[in-house]
Amino acid sequence: MRRTGRRHRWTPASKNVLRSRRRSAHCVSRSARRHTEVAMKRFAEYQGWTIEASPTRLVKQRLFVSGVVIERDGVRFVFADLGNRVYRQQAYERGIEWAKQWIDNNYGYG
Repeated sequence: MRRTGRRHRWTPASKNVLRSRRRSAHCVSRSARRHTEVAMKRFAEYQGWTIEASPTRLVKQRLFVSGVVIERDGVRFVFADLGNRVYRQQAYERGIEWAKQWIDNNYGYG
């Protein structure tokens, strides 16, 4: 085949193929991220209390705000803004750690 001086012109079909390849590669990495999030420890049990860490992402920032829900026998406490963390895992850990200290201070025996 003889080459002319013109550059190759993309057809709409070839653009769609490239877009679908980009999307599928993006979805794979997104699902891999979801898998790592599931592996994080979100719930904990401590002295009969159920602790659920619930970090939230700050808008337009790359920080996570630690938060926690503590529950036992229908009694529920919700705490938010327990400090900012760079990584979601750190926010989960901070929430659970803070909740355990709160339980010890307010419902501990001794």
